Amino acid sequence: MENKNAENNINISNVNTSEINEKVAKKNNTPIIIAIISSAVAAVVIIVLLVLLLGGNNTNDQSNNTNDQSNNTENDTQNHPTVILPNLPSAGKIPSIDSAKVLRSGSCGTNATYKLYDNEVLVISGKGTISQDNPFKTYKEYISYVQIEEGITDIEKYAFYTLGIIRAELPSTLKTIGHSAFSVCPLKEINLPENLESIGEYAFSHTDLKNIKIPSKLSIIPDYAFCSTDLEYIFIPGNIKTIGVSAFSGCNSLEIIIIENGLKTIKKEAFGEWKGKRKMAIPDSVTTIEEDNIDYRTTVYCNEGTQAEYYALRYYCTLDVITGYQRFVDQNKK
Repeated sequence: MENKNAENNINISNVNTSEINEKVAKKNNTPIIIAIISSAVAAVVIIVLLVLLLGGNNTNDQSNNTNDQSNNTENDTQNHPTVILPNLPSAGKIPSIDSAKVLRSGSCGTNATYKLYDNEVLVISGKGTISQDNPFKTYKEYISYVQIEEGITDIEKYAFYTLGIIRAELPSTLKTIGHSAFSVCPLKEINLPENLESIGEYAFSHTDLKNIKIPSKLSIIPDYAFCSTDLEYIFIPGNIKTIGVSAFSGCNSLEIIIIENGLKTIKKEAFGEWKGKRKMAIPDSVTTIEEDNIDYRTTVYCNEGTQAEYYALRYYCTLDVITGYQRFVDQNKK
C-alpha cells in the first residue's frame, strides 16, 4: 500500500501544473471571448443601421430642400418674372421693318396703337399716352426693340416693365416716363429726348444701361431712377437741382461722376452701394451731401472753401483742390 501511494504521489508530482493552469484559463476565458466578439458584431450592426437611417434622413432633407428651393424659385419668378430670350440680339440699331411681317397688332392707349413684327421689333404710333395695361406684354419674349413714333407724349408706369427690350428709341414729343416704365429690362441703349420733363422713380432701374444723357428740361433725378445699372460714366447737367435717394445706387461700374454747377442737393445714397474707387467732381453750387455718397474710396475734385471740400473732409475722401473742379471737368467731360 505504501508503495502504491508513493507511485501515485510520484505521478502527481510529475504533472506539469503550468499546463493545467493554462488549460483551465482557456476554458474559463472562452465564454468571455465569445461575449466580446458578439458585442463587437452587435455594435457594428447598430452602427451600420444608424448610418443607413441617417443617410435616408439626409436624402429626404436634401430632397425637401430641393423642393423648397424649387418652390421658392417659382414664387420669385411669379413675383419678379424673368425675361428669357433664346437668341438675344446685340443692341445695335433697330432692325428695319420694311420686309418684316406683322405678328400682332392692336391698341395700347386711347389713341395709341402697336404692331409687333417677326424680327422682334415693336412699333408704337399715334398720339397721347401708352397705357400701363397693354396687350403686347403677352408677347414679351418676342420683343427686343421698341420704336415709339412722333406724337406719343407719355409713357405710363410699368408700361414696358420686365420686357426683353435691349434698345428703345423715344420720340421728341415725349414729355413723361412713368414709375418703373423700363425697369427690369435687359435695356442697353435708350435716348432721352430733350423735351422730356419728368421721369418716375425706378424708371430705368435694374437695366443694362452703360451710358445715358440727361436732357436739359429735367430738374430732378428721382429716387432709384437709375439704380443697379451698368453705368460707367455720368454727367449731371446744371438744370438738375436734386439727385434723389439711391438714384444711382448699386452702379458698381460707375467710375466717373461729373456734376455741373447748378445742383443743390445730393440725397442719401444717391451714389451709394458701390464697389471700388471712383472720381467725383462736385461744383460750388452743391450745399448738401447726405450720408453714404462718398467715402475714402472717392477722390473729390472741388474748389477750396466750398461745401464740397467740407463734405469730402468729413467723409475721409481723397481731396484734390489743386487740380480743382474745372480742370477735372474739362479733362473728363464727354
